[in-house]
Amino acid sequence: MRKILDQILALVHTIPLVGRVTDCTGPEHWHTLQELLAGLFWSMMPIWVGTFVAFVRGASFDWPGLNSAFGGTVVGGELFIYAAAFLAPIFWIVHNDPPGAQQFPTKLAHTTLTTIITVFAAIAFAMQKSGHTDPELNVKILHSLAVLFFWAAVGLIYLATLYNNHRLPSRLPQEIRSQVNQFVSDYKDHREHV
Repeated sequence: MRKILDQILALVHTIPLVGRVTDCTGPEHWHTLQELLAGLFWSMMPIWVGTFVAFVRGASFDWPGLNSAFGGTVVGGELFIYAAAFLAPIFWIVHNDPPGAQQFPTKLAHTTLTTIITVFAAIAFAMQKSGHTDPELNVKILHSLAVLFFWAAVGLIYLATLYNNHRLPSRLPQEIRSQVNQFVSDYKDHREHV
């Protein structure tokens, strides 16, 4: 059974972009998820507040009402803007190798997908902005694309941050705590001898 699992992991490891997820530890995933959720929450505060205000002022206090409030808040193409903004740091993460860090594992895949999504998000945003006056433009399709691009951007920034955290020189909390304990012990010894 172990041999089959190892073969499956080796096969997954060869998949571009997501294959290196198997190299990362549970704490690295958790730390990355915390970073991402905090960034999403704070950077999207205008969307959350706008949704809340629209929801409270809405006719119904249920899931469809919340969905409608959110949809009304991002009808102007805001999700395309957020998708492009979330992707911008990936270029720095991918092409900057800090001292002591390993090379970024999926540089080509991340750069290619980031470029494609950013360019298409910019085009779709321009189309959505002009869509209010263009009767041939399907705004529902553009909104669906906005949601898709947004979640693709979130997935890419998650993977980029995860791989970046994994490749950096290790500074685990236990290691830091050990150094703090050693400092306190040395300080106490010093104080006893003074």
